[in-house]
Amino acid sequence: MKRVPCRKCAAPMVFAEGAKGGKVPLDALPDEELGDMVLLEAPDDGRLLAVHVSKLEEHSSLFGPTLEELEALPRYVAHFATCPHADDFRRRS
Repeated sequence: MKRVPCRKCAAPMVFAEGAKGGKVPLDALPDEELGDMVLLEAPDDGRLLAVHVSKLEEHSSLFGPTLEELEALPRYVAHFATCPHADDFRRRS
C-alpha cells in the first residue's frame, strides 16, 4: 500500500476505490475501535477496494475468504473523519 501525506494535515493516508468508483482517502493505520472499512484486493486486476463492514457479506463470495475471515481484517477510518481540515475538501454545491 502506497502511503501519501494529507495535503492539509500531513497525516499518512492510503487511497482505495470506493463503492461508486471514486477514490476514498483512509488513515494509513488501522483503527479497530473507529474503523468501519476494510481493504480488499480486487481479484481480477489487483485494485485496492475500500468496503464498508456492513457490505462484507455481499463481497464474501467475490473475494474468496469466508465472511469470518473478512470480518477479521484490519479496519480503517475514512480520513475525512479524522482530518482537522476535512471541511476544506468538501465539494461546494
